[in-house]
Amino acid sequence: MTTGEQRVITSGPYAKIRHPGYLGNILLWCGFGVLSSNSIVAFLFPLLFLAVYLYRISVEEKMLVESLSDEYAEYKRKTKRLIPYVY
Repeated sequence: MTTGEQRVITSGPYAKIRHPGYLGNILLWCGFGVLSSNSIVAFLFPLLFLAVYLYRISVEEKMLVESLSDEYAEYKRKTKRLIPYVY
């Protein structure tokens, strides 16, 4: 949900990717998987959390396009979702 005066942030980490917080969480869970010393956990945790966050990102971006329209659409065109210059 957005407020009437909310604007798109385009500085700092948001200059390159749209969801730096989600990327940080995914990396955190990857690290947890590796530290668990369990190959199943190390493989499944990153996949599980990546799937969850990719779904959340798609839902969130639809909402942001609806509420912030052209400003967010332009921002989407200039940035990647999670990995700079890639995705």
